[in-house]
Amino acid sequence: MMQSSNPGEYISRYRQALFGLEDKWEVHWAQALALLSESEEWIFIGTGKSGYIARKLAATARSLGKRAVFMLPSEAFHGDLGYFSPGCLAIFISKSGNSEEQIKLSNWLKMHQISSLGLLGNPQGILANAMTVNLDCSVSAEADSLNLAPSCSTVVAMVAGESLMFAWADATGFSYSNFSGFHPA
Repeated sequence: MMQSSNPGEYISRYRQALFGLEDKWEVHWAQALALLSESEEWIFIGTGKSGYIARKLAATARSLGKRAVFMLPSEAFHGDLGYFSPGCLAIFISKSGNSEEQIKLSNWLKMHQISSLGLLGNPQGILANAMTVNLDCSVSAEADSLNLAPSCSTVVAMVAGESLMFAWADATGFSYSNFSGFHPA
């Protein structure tokens, strides 16, 4: 028989993951926002559950009128490297920060002087060291009792990405009429 539990137990794990993010991000926030502002297009990169977050963030960016796409890192080396240009910003979402395909792509981008922003769960990982700017999206635990299912980590990455984009939109004077122009239905 399934043991019942209190939903507050899980909600409190998410709350704990979000607590103190402002302090962790303050040191690199202005740099991250500058990268967004200086870039013509944002390319969101992620694999697995982080890929779903990257896809959602790209959709949010487009709703704010920014050219943005989602790309799997494995696809980049199968004909999509031409999508990257000096005016774009590669935004990596990863929990481990040690994905071989993301590291390979970040090295290629660095060699071609293309800026990168990391929303990474491992601020000490190889990928973090390759980023132009990295926001620490580490969590002490996931929401499930086994501490395995990407849950708190994906929420923190989503909050990081959307908070940055909303700060960018506010700084550019984005308005209700701008938003409705991208949502005519």
